[in-house]
Amino acid sequence: MHSSLVRAAQYAVDEKVPALFDASSPSSLGSGIQAKRPDVLLQIGFVDCVRIESKTSEADLRKASGELVRKMRPWSAAFYGDMPSILGIVSSGSGLFEARELRRDGKPAWTLQGRFYEPGAVTLLARAMIQVCAYAKARSDVEGWNCKKDRVMLHRDTKDDSEPYVEKVYEESRIRHLIPFYNATAKVPGLERAQRLPEKTAFKLTPFGCSRLPHSSEVLQDITETVSQMHKKQWVHRDLRWANVVLDVRREGRRWTVIDCEFAAKIGTFRKDSLPPSLGFTLQDRVESEDENAEVDTSRNYFLVGKMIQELLEKGLVQDAAVNKRLEELVVLLCKPADGHERTQIISDRAQGFRELKDYLTGCDIGV
Repeated sequence: MHSSLVRAAQYAVDEKVPALFDASSPSSLGSGIQAKRPDVLLQIGFVDCVRIESKTSEADLRKASGELVRKMRPWSAAFYGDMPSILGIVSSGSGLFEARELRRDGKPAWTLQGRFYEPGAVTLLARAMIQVCAYAKARSDVEGWNCKKDRVMLHRDTKDDSEPYVEKVYEESRIRHLIPFYNATAKVPGLERAQRLPEKTAFKLTPFGCSRLPHSSEVLQDITETVSQMHKKQWVHRDLRWANVVLDVRREGRRWTVIDCEFAAKIGTFRKDSLPPSLGFTLQDRVESEDENAEVDTSRNYFLVGKMIQELLEKGLVQDAAVNKRLEELVVLLCKPADGHERTQIISDRAQGFRELKDYLTGCDIGV
């Protein structure tokens, strides 16, 4: 019966990606502990909406309920995107079922008990499934949710119920280069954390968030705070772009987080010694070229923040005309071209633009 309900919910919201049945087998969800996967997993917009556990006898229903709650305890954007809650269902072979809402904030939520041959109970269950799927479908379509589960080595389920993490393999030289960076920036808010994995040239990286279009001034406020704090620790990211910003969502709250720090460099070092990309920073011709004999400074990060804002403006994501105009003015300062200008003046102008941006964001909702 639950398979019919899943397909009905998908049909109701026009979701064409099939649900995962018998999800205990290896799947695209990433490596993990097979015993911790649900029997049925319904995803909308690349995030989990409905998880179902089934048991043969009614006596095992409480056990199934405990398993489901345990699997869903470490609330993470890697599983649930920006959902406020999802739906968990346990059922037995005799038709008895129990459904419960699991909320991101951990507060008590509604539950429903019944049997699959009771029309009233099944109607309520179907309605709940359609509602949660419709909410996810509407938001994911508009906001462009994407959890990138298949593009990285994601460890979804961990033995100690800790949060999921990404495993990234690097050359030993880059590992040695990045260890001081992650140590120095360990307390910088909104920046990914790293721990070297034993006997591997790899880092365990957290958090693993979901990518989506920014929707309020909080995204720029979060990014500017992270960049500012990183600079205070004498490090720069050097590869700031929207693809490297994810939304981390937990019970404690939500935070836009900067990830992919493999090209970070210490301020004052020479660029040629800071392990830049082998082909240089030439992403779609949107980033200025770098002199390998120059010193690493903060101006590149300011430039990239300006390019990110410019992208928001070009896509029409800032609705207020006055705010749009002010951000355009700040982009001019942040992205002041290097050619034909004194380097110290460029650094000064871009830094001034960044300070003005922080001040402006403090008292402004840009309505992205």
